[in-house]
Amino acid sequence: MIDFSVQIAVTHTQAIVPRVGLVYQRPRSVAFVRAHGAYGMASQRAWDVMLSWINERGLSLQLPYGYGLAYDNPRRTAQGQCRYEACVELPDSYVELPTDGICFQTLPGGAYARTRHVGPYSGLRHSVVRIRDTWLTEQTHLTIDRRRPFMFTYLDAPGSCEPEELRTDVCIPVRAPSDDVFPRIKMSEPFDA
Repeated sequence: MIDFSVQIAVTHTQAIVPRVGLVYQRPRSVAFVRAHGAYGMASQRAWDVMLSWINERGLSLQLPYGYGLAYDNPRRTAQGQCRYEACVELPDSYVELPTDGICFQTLPGGAYARTRHVGPYSGLRHSVVRIRDTWLTEQTHLTIDRRRPFMFTYLDAPGSCEPEELRTDVCIPVRAPSDDVFPRIKMSEPFDA
């Protein structure tokens, strides 16, 4: 006889836990605002400036997503020193010089571990911890790429839906382990076929 209660429990758990997958993010040109401090407060300050700038230029309908970049590990960096950038990808035809705290840069492309967070922004930390401390530790072929920031892709504009329905892709930059973990074979060594 099959015990269906175990199968139901596994299926129920899988429905609750969001999947983590690997994606490639292409480099993209963005306008950005940088703020320093604890990420919750720094992100709010940066987005207040960015959203005001967007609205003043009538760009809100042309920008499908927002991107947040978190550069520092708050476990190793004083909270007042953590760097956060609020970014928007601009239409190709848009040209403007840096002004009013708005700067321009190219977001780094590359491989990312990604999961979809649904809910208030205050819960993003839990999604980061789940990828970083659980999923990524199980991956023997990947490590965090500390040369690139963590990226948050905000799929819904604030105020467009209830906070419990906000969708954010949490992306942690990853790479293959470095050569010091897996040394390369020296070309001077014989190769046996």
